[in-house]
Amino acid sequence: MYPLRALDLVIIAGFLMVTLAVGLYHGRSIKNFQDYAVGHKKMSTIVITLSLVATIYGGGILSSRLDAYYRKGFYELIKDLASPLTFYLASRLIIVRMKAFIGNCSIAESMGHIYGSAVRIATAILGLIMTIALLTAQIKVGFKIITTIVPSIHQVPVYATIILGLLVILYATLGGARAVAFTDVYQFLFFTLCCPILIFILLYQAPNPWNGYRKLLTLSSFDIQKVLTWNSALKGILTYYIWHAVFSFDPARIQRFYMTSSIQQATKVFNKTAILRILVPLLFLMVAMALHIGEHIIKPNQNVLYYIIDLAYFPGMKGMLVTAIFALLMSTADSQLHAASILFTNDIWPILTGITKPIAKPSLTMVRMVSVCIGIISIWIALHTINITQLLNKSVYLYSPAVTVPFIMASLGFRTRSTIILGNMIMHTMIVIYFIYYRSQTITPEITFCALIFSTCMLLITHYLLPKRPHTGWIGIQDYSAWDLQNQTTQRWWIKQFKRLQAVFTPTYWKTFFPQNKNTFIWLGIYCISNTFLALFFMHKMYFLPYIYGYMAIMVIGTIIAIYPALHTYQEEGNHLLHKIWPGLLFILLFMAPFQFAKLGHYSPMVCALFICSIGLAVVLLSPIISFIMLSIMLVGHHYIPPYISFYEYFLSDYKTIHIEPVYAMALVGAAIAGLTTYKRLQNKAEAKYQVMHLTRTYEHKIALEAIHHQANWTRLDMTYGNYLFKKINAKIQEKGNRKEVLSLLLQKLHQFHNLLLRKTKAEPSLELHEHTLQKVAFETVMLKTYETTQALGAPIQLLLYNQSKIKYVLVDPTLFECFLMLNLWEISKSTQASDHTVTLTICDTTLRYNGTTPTDIDQAELILPALAFCFSTETTKQNIASAYDIKDLSLLTYIPKTEKQFYQWESRQIVQAHGGYTEIIETSAMLTCLYILPVEGRQVMHFKNYEAVATGRQYNFFYFSSIIFCYFLPFLGLWQ
Repeated sequence: MYPLRALDLVIIAGFLMVTLAVGLYHGRSIKNFQDYAVGHKKMSTIVITLSLVATIYGGGILSSRLDAYYRKGFYELIKDLASPLTFYLASRLIIVRMKAFIGNCSIAESMGHIYGSAVRIATAILGLIMTIALLTAQIKVGFKIITTIVPSIHQVPVYATIILGLLVILYATLGGARAVAFTDVYQFLFFTLCCPILIFILLYQAPNPWNGYRKLLTLSSFDIQKVLTWNSALKGILTYYIWHAVFSFDPARIQRFYMTSSIQQATKVFNKTAILRILVPLLFLMVAMALHIGEHIIKPNQNVLYYIIDLAYFPGMKGMLVTAIFALLMSTADSQLHAASILFTNDIWPILTGITKPIAKPSLTMVRMVSVCIGIISIWIALHTINITQLLNKSVYLYSPAVTVPFIMASLGFRTRSTIILGNMIMHTMIVIYFIYYRSQTITPEITFCALIFSTCMLLITHYLLPKRPHTGWIGIQDYSAWDLQNQTTQRWWIKQFKRLQAVFTPTYWKTFFPQNKNTFIWLGIYCISNTFLALFFMHKMYFLPYIYGYMAIMVIGTIIAIYPALHTYQEEGNHLLHKIWPGLLFILLFMAPFQFAKLGHYSPMVCALFICSIGLAVVLLSPIISFIMLSIMLVGHHYIPPYISFYEYFLSDYKTIHIEPVYAMALVGAAIAGLTTYKRLQNKAEAKYQVMHLTRTYEHKIALEAIHHQANWTRLDMTYGNYLFKKINAKIQEKGNRKEVLSLLLQKLHQFHNLLLRKTKAEPSLELHEHTLQKVAFETVMLKTYETTQALGAPIQLLLYNQSKIKYVLVDPTLFECFLMLNLWEISKSTQASDHTVTLTICDTTLRYNGTTPTDIDQAELILPALAFCFSTETTKQNIASAYDIKDLSLLTYIPKTEKQFYQWESRQIVQAHGGYTEIIETSAMLTCLYILPVEGRQVMHFKNYEAVATGRQYNFFYFSSIIFCYFLPFLGLWQ
């Protein structure tokens, strides 16, 4: 046992001081109990996710799991995959249904809102017992670690444990949820940084890594083929999956749910946690494998964690390892302390003191005093507890069947009497007390699982045996919007993949792979030549004569590709034959040839790196799907192409000794992956931007043509000419003659002139359509396409679609319609009223009533047309659409946006009005709803252009308006004579 050195103590003390500083800094803005309990609900998803992962992995797990991985290898990895699976299933099936609880502060408060104060206080008491047990376990692990590193001085571990516990109490008490979350992030990142360093040190200090690796493969627990063989060990793992099938909603874990701002963020947190819970066990497995490769012999009665702590390959290593362990146990301890203080202060104390007002929240002073008391009690228990494993098992056995079961059932939509829930909790508590204290039974996960099943059965049996009350049973949840959004997102993803697969068998799909830029051919040719030239250096001499012609052929093909743009046969868009040849040529150049070069170089690191670079380039030039298919074909086909060389034998032989080539190869692979991934991402984003730019340019082109038309034509009916015309009319009326006939004719023509001016007034601020551009489009298909384009731009938009219409097609201008959809999706998702960038679109059938406002005939009677309502809203519920809407002549009322952000509403009005539609926008500080109604087939009410875009020249303008003036005022010219 090596004693702690001064550098070790400096590392440990520095870590503790930084942890305290981080906690106090992020907790400085606490102003009320809500901030203390759940933060400002503005923490990012990654912060809450890392905090949740750090809460799960405590010091006890580190102690038990490292030892298990060292002795059982892949069996433990398979066993640990049960936890990510339960997290994923919980996020998909349970968390997404818990929208009703998003504003609560604790699980006891959520249970109390459903079943009353008695159930609330019972849940809080059981949760408090569990959190104190988990907090005690972390402090006890810290005590054991300190005792291990300073065994000679008996009083130091006690004092050091007390100081460590008081440090956690200090920043968790003062900083609240934000301090706990951000210190968890810092502590977890420190731990994940130490793990790779430890793995590298163990491998670096290994006397013979190759021999150690071969010995590792002889162990049955590290031989993947033997591990996957059906035996008693796999049966035990399957049983383990069954015992851990139910997700444990312990107070500290579920507290992260209450810290999220929306149900979508909560779902993301638990999804990402499931992924990280796969990566952390892989780190444990790699540490165990590094110990075996380094030929470390650990006795069966010795814990792997304590063995690693005793390693001291360099000054400061022990301090780094101890600090990593402290980081994990502190990240769990502060979360448990925070959850315990919230349960007592928010759920137990108000009921005990008779505070029943829903707006009454505890004070910060109260919750901090409670936090200090709970922390001190936990320290005292930790110093007097021996078996922490049984302590944890008993707390889980007490809490999970009594709280987790009814909470999960309530989240899924089951409601029963409050007395049944309370009676079930009391009965289960009595059973636990009987088995633990009277029979002294050892609690195992199997017993806990049986208790969960028993609790579920008792709830259902008692509910259905007693007389049923209204609003009980499987009544479902109030708001299914999050569930619908999740299902729609999943369905769209599968539809998108299926369409991608279908597109592979179409000629248009392969046409898109042919380069449109000359530089692509040049750089690809240069790459093929360079890649072949480098691979030639690594070819073994025995293969030179038979295979040198293959290298030469690839260089020749690369040269032809590079000079192809300079040839007279070059076609920028290619032809049908080139579109078919090009993918096959890339398959040869980027798959078959590089892998053949790797075989001829006996899979040396550099030629393998060149092969990986070629695959990355193929992904850029083709697509991930096609690249994967080509790679699969190549891996199957290379077995039939000589020479026949074993990959494992030659590839692993290069790592028996350390030399510089693998370093260069890994650097090349890293640079290639980073560069090509970035390029592919930017390429996809640029393509999406091009589509949007093309769409907006088309829309702006139409607007510009409208402006040119109005400026060139309608301005001829100006005030000067009108004044001159009315002077002539006045002079004619004053002349002697048949005044009655003259007045009748003048009134008739003035009415016609009024209609012309009205048309001018309507046309000036509005958009008009070309009749030949109208098409029947599948609006749902266009909507999903627009949604995918918007997402490709990197916008974090979520679309909740309620299509209640039986109509599939609508007659519109396709370009304007797509622009209209994109404007509303993009802008509404970015509005301040949108929650988590979610836009709800309700589509349903309705009708439009035109009260004599059709542009074809101003005097036409009321017209009723079937229509489609497109209601964009930031609310997640279905919007109510009326059965009919009236369109009146409001042409003189011009809509002016209040702010620049509302300009899209003006543009949408223009597009909808051009199609003869109806617009209604409701905007408040809390919600935004934009209702647009388009006629299904509204040729009668659409605003069409009476000119062609190409006929805006002076000759057309003069002829058109000369004809209008001549036709309307020809009778006056006759009278004036």
